[in-house]
Amino acid sequence: MANTITATMASEVLGLSRMRVNQLINEGKLPAQRAGKYWLLDEDAVMLMAAERNGYVYHDGCLYMLLGEAMPDDAGGYVADALRKGDERDEDGYVPLYRATWAAPDDGDADAIDWAMPDDVEQYDYVDMSVPSPDDQIWEDARRLSRWGKYPATYSANVRRVTSLPNALLAKLDARDIAALVDAFRDAYHEGDEAGRSRNGKEPR
Repeated sequence: MANTITATMASEVLGLSRMRVNQLINEGKLPAQRAGKYWLLDEDAVMLMAAERNGYVYHDGCLYMLLGEAMPDDAGGYVADALRKGDERDEDGYVPLYRATWAAPDDGDADAIDWAMPDDVEQYDYVDMSVPSPDDQIWEDARRLSRWGKYPATYSANVRRVTSLPNALLAKLDARDIAALVDAFRDAYHEGDEAGRSRNGKEPR
């Protein structure tokens, strides 16, 4: 396998439980290999399955794979996190993270939206797609405790901010502390983004 990700990361990307991911591995539907007591899965196979589940969208000559269903935003439109087809991980394991947006339909009918072609796609962050250390259960516990744990891209982006803190501080944190920091980082960056858009005369999201 060229690039691999853990079963935990695969479950987040696919939006499935770890039990279901293990079942897909045992059924031969997801290529994987053992690394001690952990599974490492073929990243391309996971991404392909995620694309089949969530669908690709097309914008400005590029294909983007949604990381989940489009959700309503504050302006009446819809938004979803996405990865661009063809982007490769950098040396630290990060890939660009994009936000696909669909404007609010004039008549308010979501069925009138062309979901295959978002009105805009912009990069707004990076997401860590490297293989995380599976040794520490604290990070998995923090994901379950975080308000954003069920949103893989958003959670991963803000975990990266937490892990940039000094190691001496990280060593003192438990799962609840980490989850609280993830949520605080997300809220702070979201509020900053909203304020920036207001200053630039754009509609807040």
